[in-house]
Amino acid sequence: MPIKSDFSLQKWLEKSNGLACLVFTDIVGSTSLLSEVGTVLYTDYRKAHQDRANQLRRKFSGILIDQTGDSLFIVFHSVMKAYAFAVGLFGNPGTDNIKVRIGIHFGKVTADGRTLAGKSVHYAARVMQQGTGAELWLSDSAKKSLENESPGLAESINWSKNQERVFKGFDGKQKLWCAT
Repeated sequence: MPIKSDFSLQKWLEKSNGLACLVFTDIVGSTSLLSEVGTVLYTDYRKAHQDRANQLRRKFSGILIDQTGDSLFIVFHSVMKAYAFAVGLFGNPGTDNIKVRIGIHFGKVTADGRTLAGKSVHYAARVMQQGTGAELWLSDSAKKSLENESPGLAESINWSKNQERVFKGFDGKQKLWCAT
């Protein structure tokens, strides 16, 4: 579901001085699954997944920025809402036949028409790409923002891994957190 024509992403971002929580999702093993079950059934799975994601996105006041293939790019004002969205989608991706990997990053972005621009967008995509299977990863800035917004929630999360990774286009090692 695209952004409505009368919606201003720029005005939405002004409420937070350009800071936003970016969420990227992807269906794990989608190409193999498509080959295994065929186009018709895979399309049903993808549609169920997108319907579930849109239901959660609306519940937690997220804005769908892009939907390409089986990937989604959604933005939220708060990490707490983004995390709630992610946990809901991770636990129930719309059908038991798929699993998702999700990446969350908190950073500064700029509205570019109906999409977002800036290094934070690229960074958030790289966070999601760290998931090799059904995993939920947060950047260090997303984890710290979650700890500030909701210390009790952040403390209750089982952080199974933290890793330092090198991201193409970014200096030094980047600290990441995997939530279970």
